[in-house]
Amino acid sequence: MKTFKLALAGTALVGALATSAMAGECSFSGFYLGGQLGAGTTNTEVKVPATPLNAKVAATGVIGGLHAGYGKHFPNRFYVGLEAYGNLSSNNQTHTVGALRLKTQRNNSFGLALRPGVVFGNALFYAKAGVESANFKVGDNKSRRTGFVPGLGVAFHATDHVIVGVEATHTFYNSRKVGTDKYQPQATDCFARLSYKW
Repeated sequence: MKTFKLALAGTALVGALATSAMAGECSFSGFYLGGQLGAGTTNTEVKVPATPLNAKVAATGVIGGLHAGYGKHFPNRFYVGLEAYGNLSSNNQTHTVGALRLKTQRNNSFGLALRPGVVFGNALFYAKAGVESANFKVGDNKSRRTGFVPGLGVAFHATDHVIVGVEATHTFYNSRKVGTDKYQPQATDCFARLSYKW
């Protein structure tokens, strides 16, 4: 949660700099393609009723990938976009919980998200709401999970076609039961983004 708050503060700062840097309003309409790079933290709640094990295990690391989408900037400053993305991550860490050693890991993910927003001057402030699927491993348990992804971001024109920005998301993945054991992962990701818009 602390990482998410820092990312939101950075988003607000970048947005303030963007709006003051360029008074003229730019259009964010069009197709775009780009990449993102940042840091991610995965927290998994593990419950094993047959043992006293009831713990939260975390995994941190670098995360990055590609995104592509289309956005429409309306005359009343509102913006609506749809984006597809994919990420590779190195979120992994080994924990000792009692007599157990649990290695937690999140690998590749991909998703689709709606991005409604508002344009002020050169800056686009947007929310993100989407669905994501990712590979997880906790101990010997491997699975692919689907989750809901809310987030916030800000982007601004570096040139007429190049857009830079920052974004923070928190993903609530669905829980998985293996017998009576339960695994419930969540993930917080913070990205720097670079896109080319046509």
